[in-house]
Amino acid sequence: MQRMMESGETAMIEIAVCDDEKRICEAMRSQVEAAAPACRVNCFFSGEELLAAASGLDLVFLDIGMKGMDGMETARRLRQYPGLLVVFVTAYPEYVFDAFDVQAFHFLVKPVEEEKLRRVLEQALKTIEKRKERQPLRVKDGAVYRFIPLEQIYYAESSGRKILLHTESETVEFYGRMQELQRRLGDDFFRCHRGYLVHLMHVSGYDTTTVFLKNGTKVYLAKQKYAEFAAACLAYLRRTVT
Repeated sequence: MQRMMESGETAMIEIAVCDDEKRICEAMRSQVEAAAPACRVNCFFSGEELLAAASGLDLVFLDIGMKGMDGMETARRLRQYPGLLVVFVTAYPEYVFDAFDVQAFHFLVKPVEEEKLRRVLEQALKTIEKRKERQPLRVKDGAVYRFIPLEQIYYAESSGRKILLHTESETVEFYGRMQELQRRLGDDFFRCHRGYLVHLMHVSGYDTTTVFLKNGTKVYLAKQKYAEFAAACLAYLRRTVT
């Protein structure tokens, strides 16, 4: 599993294994690497060491009974990073109720069964990917970096070397290429014309030449894109309407 960076390059999902017993920690890391070879996995041997690197992490497999700062206290402090998932790993199943108190994602009992680890890891990575897809778009507006929530974007318009990003409240202008922006925004956005990219969430209707948005805006639809656009709208409705 990987996520897209601003440049369109892929970035590894960052996973940590934290256990004060080095042998166990490294064995667990090997198991995780085997189950998720596209992820980067690092070992930490104390809660303090883990906390120092936590800001860049997506998922932590955390031992509870560590010397010094134990896993429960470490997990409480990790709650300052709301997107970080914690999976407890312990030889003491009675800790499972405490794990709920710190909003742990899952709980594994040592010795960890390979198939159980694989299932938990798969669930965690799917959760992480869904969260990453909802991350705001980061653009440079003049000298300032802006974070634009995806749900606020109605459409993007190409204007020379710049892109005009039309949101529900403003138009944000930045240097960029439509092809790269399309890749960054994902399947909920459709390139309906060489110069336009629309958010399917805000489409109210369309005909053979025009896309109608919910705020009253009309956007060009290339005739050769009509069938593909209709299919994209149907696919969007199928995956979002329950």
